[in-house]
Amino acid sequence: MISQRLKLKSQVLKVPHHGYEDVRNKDAKGKFSSNHKKFFDKVQPAISIISNGYRNKDRVPSGLITRELAKSNIYTTGDNGNIIVTSNGSRLSVSTSRNKNEPAKASTYVSSKKSSLLLKKMSVKSNGKKKLSIVSVNAKNKYKIKEKKPLKISIKATPQSFTRIKNVQYKLVKKGKSSAKYRWKTGKKVKVKKGFKGRLYIKYNTTSGSTIVKTKGFVIKKKKK
Repeated sequence: MISQRLKLKSQVLKVPHHGYEDVRNKDAKGKFSSNHKKFFDKVQPAISIISNGYRNKDRVPSGLITRELAKSNIYTTGDNGNIIVTSNGSRLSVSTSRNKNEPAKASTYVSSKKSSLLLKKMSVKSNGKKKLSIVSVNAKNKYKIKEKKPLKISIKATPQSFTRIKNVQYKLVKKGKSSAKYRWKTGKKVKVKKGFKGRLYIKYNTTSGSTIVKTKGFVIKKKKK
């Protein structure tokens, strides 16, 4: 299909072969190969659906496949049960029989485009003196932004045309702590007190899945006694 230069770009992809790695080009013998990465990059799916069985004895999708699809929302039958994608002709929505329609893996921020496959724009604004910018959740945590006053942060986003935003969630994570230990709170306004040192995680929930990002690390100094 790629060699025929077909227009493969699509919002939804049924991932080949249950998410197995299959044959890479470097290992291929003969005329055919299964270079998933090249195929995924052509499709650029916002929603990736993987049928991997209820018990998922074979532990698929492979780590390589999930990394290659990291920009999209990955739904798996093992995590989500029945997965139904519906359209009203202009917007897509996903419903599942398990885990409250949450994808098994949420999409990530594309730093080069300052967006995600679900969101055209994402931004945070604060009353601080320095800009509080968004980065990928996999970015290293550095705490170079220093403020003297408590922060008031507002969260905004513009969805892609085929989806809509349901709600926004956030959590403030202290330096040295894992984000997994903190619960999500719902809201677009965040207040941060003096003495905080950490970063803000944001989850934009749309009808087609979620995008998770974080801010650069920041410090709000305490008053000297």
